[in-house]
Amino acid sequence: MEEAPLQLNIRAKHLLLALLNEKGPVVIADLARQFGVSPRSIRYDLDEIEMWLESTPVRLCRRPRVGIWIDGSEDGVAAARQKLGLVEEYRPVLSPEQRRNIIVARLLQCEEPVTSHCLADELHVSRTTVFADLDGVQAWLERRGLALVRRSNYGLRVVGQESAWRQAVSDLLNEFAESGELGRLLMSVGSEPGSGAGEGTAGDAASSAASGSASGASGGPHLLALLGGIDLGVVETMVREVEGAAGAEFTTGSYSALVFQVAIAVQRLAGGKHVEVPRERLAALRSQPEYSLAALLAGRMSEEFGVRVPEAEIGNLTLHLLGARVRGPARRRTGGPDLRPRLDVESSAVARIFVEGVEKELGIPLSGEETLLDGLVLHLRPTLGRLRFGLPVTNPLLDEITALYPRIFAACSRACRQCELVAGVTLPPEEVGHLTLHVAAAVLRRRKTVSGRRRVVVASTAGVGVSDILAARLATEFCGLDVVGTSSAHGLREVVKDIRPDFVVSTAPVPEVGVEVVVTRALLPEEDVARLRSFLDRHYRPSEDSLLAEAAAAVVPAASGSSSG
Repeated sequence: MEEAPLQLNIRAKHLLLALLNEKGPVVIADLARQFGVSPRSIRYDLDEIEMWLESTPVRLCRRPRVGIWIDGSEDGVAAARQKLGLVEEYRPVLSPEQRRNIIVARLLQCEEPVTSHCLADELHVSRTTVFADLDGVQAWLERRGLALVRRSNYGLRVVGQESAWRQAVSDLLNEFAESGELGRLLMSVGSEPGSGAGEGTAGDAASSAASGSASGASGGPHLLALLGGIDLGVVETMVREVEGAAGAEFTTGSYSALVFQVAIAVQRLAGGKHVEVPRERLAALRSQPEYSLAALLAGRMSEEFGVRVPEAEIGNLTLHLLGARVRGPARRRTGGPDLRPRLDVESSAVARIFVEGVEKELGIPLSGEETLLDGLVLHLRPTLGRLRFGLPVTNPLLDEITALYPRIFAACSRACRQCELVAGVTLPPEEVGHLTLHVAAAVLRRRKTVSGRRRVVVASTAGVGVSDILAARLATEFCGLDVVGTSSAHGLREVVKDIRPDFVVSTAPVPEVGVEVVVTRALLPEEDVARLRSFLDRHYRPSEDSLLAEAAAAVVPAASGSSSG
């Protein structure tokens, strides 16, 4: 009896299609991230693919420290692709939190009721799963002052004040920003006026975002639908002007969230929906330097979109600017209110008290670490403002940080108690985690001084602490790398153009920037170290001639220096 041919599951088919389209080796960690499953699941699929390919002219190759690839001629690859045929759409399983965020985004965008049938169809789950998810959705909305109406033969609808609706949207955007999805979405729809959500209809942009999603599961279409067709390219130009006026570059997460918040504000104002800010809170916001920036932004909103921006709306924009994380000085200063001298006085004092406390706890001298102090000052200024106005502090890396650096986290936590007496605010564990990254990066820099060979730029969608810890981890693990700069993800193209590195290590996928980009997690776990070693082996394994040439070049300065002395 003839044995039935092996059938691949949908994910394995997509995995094989991805390998057939690749021009070089890829590593399992990348594939696992792309398909939203564990490395073990990818290995099981590869075993099936290897057997399936036995009846084709190509074969699957697996080599430690190099990766996975398909070996065969172009004709052989074409034959394998033809045998594979049409591949059904692959939809990975969403986590409860991912489903909750997508349901919230869907409900917030709709004025009319949404049925559970529609949600089940969109999420590709049963109505029973949707009903279970709605309990979490309802609790999430209630914490932000909104109510979820749930009635049979009616559907689901969110009701509440405009201010509560805006806060819910802001918190949702920040959650998508923390995961890096918001930054990827913004970069994918274009950054020039006339591109993105404003070209054609919002539905066109939403469809583009859905089809461009690597995982096939994204809140992008629903986030874009909140904009109502506002041109994101124009809004980006306005936000970059604010960055220049502030003399600071926002993190990619904060930058992308601010772009969406401004676009949504324009859309809501055009529809006659206004926020309300209590008089006492508005008076307190007027005293903040960010209020001048918010007024500048409000003026540009009126010029570009013809909407009237009331003072309460300027106050709301001030809150968003207060909560925006800064990763460094602006690359181009455009004039306007100079925030740095006045704002840095308090954050500098708190940073020095913090460093002194950590030094005492760890017994390691850190006061001479100017990079540490500069990074802390940049980080603490928006953090203190955020805490004073009751804005949440989030840290998706907190569990990893406490597991990887428990002693440093404990030392930072104790040092924060002294800072709280001076700043007059309580620093939550999430904030202690951010500060721990800054200190851990400084400790790693002290541990090992690196003379680099390959010039690398580190890019991140998060704050300067994440960039610093990744740069320090790279320096510790790879003596052949020289980290020549750091960048936000959205400012990476300009940094690459100026610095001309050999390649980029980024915490999130980015569009083409002219050099290769290796994506890793912020704390560079072992599997990412292995993947980066594989990349270096493939691209930069030096020949004997190269090694001799580099050694000769290194001797020249020493020789000329000794003769001149």
